[in-house]
Amino acid sequence: PDGCLNGGAWSDVSETCRCCNGFVGLRCERYAESCSELMAYDYVTFNTKTFLLSPGFSAPFQTNCAVLKADEIRTDIVHQTIGNAINNTRTWSEYVDGYYAPENNSTERDFWLGLEKIHYLNQGGNLTKLIFVLDFGLANDSFRVKYDDVVIGGPETHYSLSYGQARIVTNNNNLPFSICMSPNTPTPFSTPDADHDQDPAVNCAGAAGAGWWFRNCNFSTECNPLG
Repeated sequence: PDGCLNGGAWSDVSETCRCCNGFVGLRCERYAESCSELMAYDYVTFNTKTFLLSPGFSAPFQTNCAVLKADEIRTDIVHQTIGNAINNTRTWSEYVDGYYAPENNSTERDFWLGLEKIHYLNQGGNLTKLIFVLDFGLANDSFRVKYDDVVIGGPETHYSLSYGQARIVTNNNNLPFSICMSPNTPTPFSTPDADHDQDPAVNCAGAAGAGWWFRNCNFSTECNPLG
């Protein structure tokens, strides 16, 4: 009964530790490995909250978790406020490791989770859908596209992204954005200093001013939420 850690409290009714502050385990001894595991401990609700995850391969890191519906958990991998001055012209290493807005080292503001962490969460089955949302902060100005059956490859594939199908679920005011990644075709991630796109003449990430899963540069602005 007195073996609960990290603020956990023993329950005589369930004869288990009732964990708090994002900790999980029989004795509340560790951080969760995913947003899905947090849901099993009743942490994750329909309201977005920031948690520390600890998948085992790296130090604990922050991200946002929320319930979308009964069978879908939201794990934020990127957040950028339209018009904010965050610099996304980053190196390959920064995109692999992740970065935060310099003015506020918190996922409550702008951040990129990191390709290695995204790959881990995807391989664990906890990130199989991607929903990219562009919200301009104005009434009825938003664009949302949903990618299903997403697979994020490892470093040997340059963290390539493939998916089964995509559909635009919101496009208020006919905003000039589109679906630009091809289904069932792995697309490597590119950065200004690591060009992996299929355009032989142009570094799409350099032209767009940010890293992304570019196939070519035809729609670099419309298809890159970071640029």
